[in-house]
Amino acid sequence: MSLQKKLSVAVLGIGHWGPNVVRNLVNHPRVKLEYVCDVNKGAFKRLSNLVPKECRFANDPSEIFSDRDIEAVVV
Repeated sequence: MSLQKKLSVAVLGIGHWGPNVVRNLVNHPRVKLEYVCDVNKGAFKRLSNLVPKECRFANDPSEIFSDRDIEAVVV
């Protein structure tokens, strides 16, 4: 097993393909999904069974951009 650090990622905007993007990120062995952000709070319901419990939901993108631990943002 590799001890390489995982890339801390946030998803900005769920949209139509968001659940597919989130699922692929969650299943990637070198990625840690930290945030999912969308202005539509109802969009998070579509992801409830996909994201790990540690993943945070945000409605304001500034939460993502102010977090120094986020290394990549998928739009």
